[in-house]
Amino acid sequence: MEEKVTSITIYPNPVTDFLNVSVAKKEGNVISEIFSLSGQVIQKSTLAYTNTIDVSRFAKGVCFIRFHSNGNTETFQFIK
Repeated sequence: MEEKVTSITIYPNPVTDFLNVSVAKKEGNVISEIFSLSGQVIQKSTLAYTNTIDVSRFAKGVCFIRFHSNGNTETFQFIK
């Protein structure tokens, strides 16, 4: 069973143009992957402590963002 990365927050939700991601310093660098509802990877990036992800070009609807850090994984849902 995968352990969750518990020190990450995303906001606002729903989002229009920019998704804010806050990562606790103890997590270090975090890999993020954004998926469409159909499972297609839309964007992949490495995040630091505070990040803004431009989602303005994404189609409206439900998306998922998965974070990987120190062997742990956590997935959040957001609405564009």
